[in-house]
Amino acid sequence: MVLKAIVFDVDGTLVDSVDAVVESFRLAAKELGVGIDLDAVKRLLGLPSREIARLVGVPSNLLDRFVELRRQYMGMLWSRYVKLYPDVIEVLSELRRRGFKLGVASGNIRSRLEFMLNYFGIAQYFDAVVAQDEVQRPKPYPDIIVEALRRLGVEPEESIYVGDTVIDVVCARSANVKIVIVKRPHVTDDLGADYVIRDLRELLNLVDELARSR
Repeated sequence: MVLKAIVFDVDGTLVDSVDAVVESFRLAAKELGVGIDLDAVKRLLGLPSREIARLVGVPSNLLDRFVELRRQYMGMLWSRYVKLYPDVIEVLSELRRRGFKLGVASGNIRSRLEFMLNYFGIAQYFDAVVAQDEVQRPKPYPDIIVEALRRLGVEPEESIYVGDTVIDVVCARSANVKIVIVKRPHVTDDLGADYVIRDLRELLNLVDELARSR
């Protein structure tokens, strides 16, 4: 494998946002008097929030209001709950030093994604950033990874995708890209990934192993 590029998911992979996202769903559901399964919300992370809401039982006539409320609550919770994982800057910096192209393929919309990357000071590390509203179909369809690879100028077999959900696994497989799952605290199993790491720093050893296996 001639590894040239590494593409990352953001929420739950680089940024610890899972608790805030789940809490925003809980608060929106409570305000509307809707019962939802928060464990199911966690399992569906990676999908657009409207699709998650639909799948966990928010009535269709309340979906628009629910999505807007969830967005408002997320804004209120963001600064208190959302943090950059402590291993991220070290790893991104080292990968860049080694000459890899780095990209982002995120289920966030462009404006929110750019804000997040700049807020945490990591935008500078990425050669290509693709958000869900820049492609025709969101995750788990492969469009977002395919577009990231196009912008990076690499082929699927020259790349890996790093994520944290089963949605990321399906998305990467559909794009014919090997998938690495980071077992952050909210990740309960290996999700059928090609590679599993427990800390992002383990990615540095993994890319060395992949380079030696070619």
